[in-house]
Parts: sequence; C-alpha cells; structure tokens
Amino acid sequence: MVASALVDLRDDAADVGQKAVLGLTQLPLPAIQQASSVIFAEVMSWIGEGVAALVKKAVTLVAQAVDKILAALGKDAQDEVRTKLGEWVEDLRSGTLFATLLDRLAESERLKTEVLGLIDATPATLEAARINAASARIAELSEKFRKHKDVITWVLKGLAWARAWIMPLVPWGPVGLSAAYATTIGYAVYAFADRVDAYWFGGPERLDHLPGIRGIVRAELGSA
Repeated sequence: MVASALVDLRDDAADVGQKAVLGLTQLPLPAIQQASSVIFAEVMSWIGEGVAALVKKAVTLVAQAVDKILAALGKDAQDEVRTKLGEWVEDLRSGTLFATLLDRLAESERLKTEVLGLIDATPATLEAARINAASARIAELSEKFRKHKDVITWVLKGLAWARAWIMPLVPWGPVGLSAAYATTIGYAVYAFADRVDAYWFGGPERLDHLPGIRGIVRAELGSA
C-alpha cells in the first residue's frame, strides 16, 4: 500500500516535471534566470499588449492554465519555488533525472522506512476498518494526483503549441514561457512533497495543504 503509493506519486510527479524541464532547457538561459524573479501573470499581461488577436488568445489560454497551477501552489509556495528554482534547474540541467531529485528532496527511503515501521508497530487488536480507511485514503491520494497529472500534461501541450507565437515576443515571450515551465516544475515538486509529507516540507504549516501518507498512517492507525 505505502510503497506502491510512494512510487506512483513520485513517478507521476516526475513525468510532468521532466517534461517541463525539457521544455525549459530549450529556452535561452537568461530567460530562465529572469523567470525566477518575475510574476507569471504580470509577464503574460505584458505579452498580451498590442499583439494580434490570435496570439493574444493563445497567450490567454496558457495564462489561464498556469494560473490554476499557481492557485494550487498557494502564495507561500510560489515564493519558495522562485527561491529554489535556480538550484533545482541547475541540478536537472546537469543530468539529474526528476525522479532522483524528488527522492532526494523527500528522503523517500527514510520516509518509507518510518511509515512501514509505524504500520508494523500497529497493535494486532486494531480494528480492520481503520486499516482499510488508511489504505483507501492513501490510494485516493494517488488517484487524485493522477488526474492532476493529466491536467498538467494538457498545460505542457498548450505551452508547446503556443511557443512559436510567444517566443518572438522578446524579451517577455521567452521569460513568460520560462516562468510557465518553472511554475509547473515547482508544482510537481510541492504536490509530491505535500502528498508524502516530506520532511523538509512538513515544517511550515502554511505550505501543508493535504494530509499526506505519513499523516494518514499516524491518524488512522493511532501511531501519533
């Protein structure tokens, strides 16, 4: 239950994250560097000024899609993404796979060992209903995130579709695309961290939106 959910969540987050990284690394490095210090919505509004109606429509569709990701991240996480982005991108540009980055950030092996230890310590007298409830909640985390993955994949396809129109709008076109890809990378990292209760992520309560795997096991199996 726990081991498979960790792998499923990581692989889904890594899938969209790696695609975003590939898109990002095809853009000029100055635009990538500048993207970490700008607000995506503002950049897209600048791009939309004075361009042809068809281009503006494409820009608007991309902006609306990325705005949904930003809303899911929350303001504090957006700020954290901009702080951490350069470090992550440099790591990924040097050849690290996204799944490796996620495992390292979440300390996946340590997390799995802790959670499995909590399960092993569960009293034999514990009601089966509580064990089933924990299993169902963990499975639901994976299922819902897979739906999020489908939405983000659509966003990435939209970015690829609009790229030919947006890139020539120098300087804000490349910066806007970089910011969009960066937002997607940040969402992949934070969504995974939130759902597994990664150690580095769980401290600030303002960034903890959902009960993750560790929290569910503690709550449902009485291992607090």
